[in-house]
Amino acid sequence: MNAASLPDRGEQALSVMDSVPVGFDYYAALQKAWSRTPERPPSLPPLATASEVNLSDIDEMLSGDSDYEELRPPVPLGLMISYFTVDWRDSGLYDVVQRREESLSQISQKKKP
Repeated sequence: MNAASLPDRGEQALSVMDSVPVGFDYYAALQKAWSRTPERPPSLPPLATASEVNLSDIDEMLSGDSDYEELRPPVPLGLMISYFTVDWRDSGLYDVVQRREESLSQISQKKKP
């Protein structure tokens, strides 16, 4: 690299910088890209009903024993949460919150004259 090539590289960098949007132009370009509606939006399969869900399939999926990466048909989030709530309760997930609430109520009762 010689000193004569440095100004050329600087000019190239400036020309590239001129073509990249910045500030409000950058925001507007991103908004335009994100907000456009695709010509063919992807079609989503219908969600499973409670009667269609097999709990052993969910267990296989979560344990990594399944060859599949997703449940078919897809299980609604609320239904998955309702299945996990029992396990969360049994594993003591909610005990921490309950103990914290009990200790706070004891502290507030001690402060009352």
